[in-house]
Parts: sequence; structure tokens; C-alpha cells
Amino acid sequence: MYPSVRSEQNDSKDARVADAEKFVAGVEQSDPAMRMDRIRGLDSSGTAFAVVDAVGRFVDIGLDSCWWTALGPERLAAGLLEALSSARMKAALVPLIMRKNGVMRRTGGLAETYQLIKDVNTNKLARAENGPRKRVLDGPRGLFRLHVRGSHIEGADIVGALACDDGDRVAADARDALVEFGRSRWVALDEWGR
Repeated sequence: MYPSVRSEQNDSKDARVADAEKFVAGVEQSDPAMRMDRIRGLDSSGTAFAVVDAVGRFVDIGLDSCWWTALGPERLAAGLLEALSSARMKAALVPLIMRKNGVMRRTGGLAETYQLIKDVNTNKLARAENGPRKRVLDGPRGLFRLHVRGSHIEGADIVGALACDDGDRVAADARDALVEFGRSRWVALDEWGR
């Protein structure tokens, strides 16, 4: 099992910095080629990527073919989560940049935005009353394990030995685990509303 670890690369080699600068410039210029409903984030190596929608919900995740050299199995889980975090951060920046520039473009449905706010408030209440519930979600291929507490991702692991050609299988396993996590979050929220 390979635990997730935090990247310790310096910012001059952090692919997220250049990616974020390019993204912010595109939003500020209201680049019509940019899709605000599909926002892509990178890990610090630029090898792992994740896609979220306009309000930061998970859409997709993947790896470049050179993941083995850049991340290896030891940093793979952390790289995937880093990419997801980067994509979510970029999604959170869009309304702030738009407001700063006096452009109020609709970046997501109000109902979805209110649901995400409700999610945060519900989790605060659950933590105060019962403490957050810790769970482990395994991908169906048995390669990627997601550790969550309540509705927050705490970490991830790669399970078992990998070869350099396993990138697509790991990404598919991570995708399935993250989809299941998203589904379980929304089911729990729907039950709270009843």
C-alpha cells in the first residue's frame, strides 16, 4: 500500500502555478474558449489532472502517460488528490474574479450552489453532534482507496503493486471511487432534508 504524501517541490517547478496563472488570465479576459462548466486542475508535477464543474463537483480524473517517471506509485494517490484540489480551487476563484472585474456571468445553478452551502452547514452540525463518520471507499479494481470523513476527503492510497502501464486502470479506479463518494454525499444530504 502506498500512502498519499504531500508534494515537496518548490513553486518554480510546480505545474499548478503556471496553470493557475493561465486560467486566471483567461477568466479575467472572459475568454470565450474557456468552459467554466469543466475546469481542469493539475498536480504539482503536471502529470495528474482532475476536472470539476463550475461549483467544484467532481467530473473526471486522469494521468498523463509519463506518470510513472513524474510520480511513481509512491506519490500517485497524492498527485490525483492534488489535481482534484487544484481544480476545485480554480472553480472557487471564478466568481471572485468575475466580481472583481464587474462581470457577473452565471457559473453554476443557484440550486447547486445552495446545496453545496447546505452540505457544509450539515457537516458542521453532524460534527458538532456526532463527530464526522470515517469511511474507506475502494475502487472496484482494488487499486485505489479513498479515505473520507463525513463529506471531506482525508487522503488516498494505492493498493497493491503497480506497473508503469497501470495508469489508466488506476485513474479509472480513482474515478469510480470519487463518483461513489459524490453519490454517497448527495444521498446523505437528501436524507437530512427529510
